[in-house]
Amino acid sequence: CNYPGFTMYYENPETDTGGTSLSFPSSGQLWLPPLMEHPYDNNKVYLGGGGLNGGHHLILLRKAISGGITYSEEPYNFNGRISAMAYSPIEPNYRYVLTDNGTFYYSFDNGENWDLSNSFDGPNAHYFYGSSIWASKSIPGKVLISGSGYSNPAIYVSYDHGQTFEAMDRNLPNTLAFKVVGNQDDSYYFAATEVGPYAYLPDENTWIDIMGVTAPDQTYWSVEYIDEINTARFGTYGRGIWDFVIDEFTVIDGDANLDQSINIQDIILVVNFILGSSNPNTAQFDASDVNNDGILNIIDIVEIINIILNNY
Repeated sequence: CNYPGFTMYYENPETDTGGTSLSFPSSGQLWLPPLMEHPYDNNKVYLGGGGLNGGHHLILLRKAISGGITYSEEPYNFNGRISAMAYSPIEPNYRYVLTDNGTFYYSFDNGENWDLSNSFDGPNAHYFYGSSIWASKSIPGKVLISGSGYSNPAIYVSYDHGQTFEAMDRNLPNTLAFKVVGNQDDSYYFAATEVGPYAYLPDENTWIDIMGVTAPDQTYWSVEYIDEINTARFGTYGRGIWDFVIDEFTVIDGDANLDQSINIQDIILVVNFILGSSNPNTAQFDASDVNNDGILNIIDIVEIINIILNNY
């Protein structure tokens, strides 16, 4: 794991209280540069530079037989500080790098050679923590990236290992997406952003706010999806960990924001749908049209109020 200024290695993280440390051997990297496991050797990781003598390189860290950490610099010099790294879990010879200025690189040969994404200017990185790459576990070639999205989309998707990208930001506000991940079968994606947690529904081709009324109203710095327990685990700024558990998804009458609860937020959202200030996706329309007449109007609002009152 990385801390500002050094890398720590624990042989047994559950019980090891000491560990081994290595001050960053390179200079010019991010304040908290990314680490990536080696696809084939669990005694090696890559550190995103910076460089040993300038430039911006991958630094290969190795667990030494003596118990320390050794390092060497990979030869390729990227055009900016490395802000994210990943490899395809399906085809590990495919490697990906995103720099802090939004340049995306891909390699087909385990990082021996690198190519630039075609005419693509991606999202810039957070100046401390970088950006994010997530490679699909079930669809070869599918890659999501995230970063700053104030003057451009915060999230993009590629279907050809990063040779080309397209925006993936429908209904996502202008914000900084610190991390984007997906589940095992690509049926859901999740984003930790500066304005809250979001989920992407591929069938609807849209992002939805999943904060509801119980999640911390705070910046969401990180997210990981734990397939074994069907849970997206978010890390917040100063408010701890928040778990979003995926049950079998069903549309509930009155649950306009699809957060599996019915409250005043749903009424406000339906009012916005009726006034035209927001456009519902298919699932949101079905949940809002409580009387199933194919029209959103005051009758649906009254029905939702009745549902709320009957629940209390």
